[in-house]
Amino acid sequence: HGTLQAHFLTGPGQYWRDIHRLTEMENGQWRLVIRAENPTSPIVLTWDHTAFPANRSIELVDMEEAVVTDMLERENYIYPGSSKREFMIRIKPQGDK
Repeated sequence: HGTLQAHFLTGPGQYWRDIHRLTEMENGQWRLVIRAENPTSPIVLTWDHTAFPANRSIELVDMEEAVVTDMLERENYIYPGSSKREFMIRIKPQGDK
């Protein structure tokens, strides 16, 4: 176990403000960087998928492995411990893949 930091690369507080401003037909995407100090085991990202709006497509993209996870269908993502990992969260109107 070690220290883990996660932050969005859009500025403090901007992520939540941006999501709430999206209309049903707008797309949004945010870069997320996870930094772990001395990772020795897999890192698990979790979220409450029931809190997301059902009329949107929400994906977590692992930029290193090019893995796309449907955040409405799954509630976690596990990857091997690494000191830095970058992700993209994409939100689109439902059906707009």
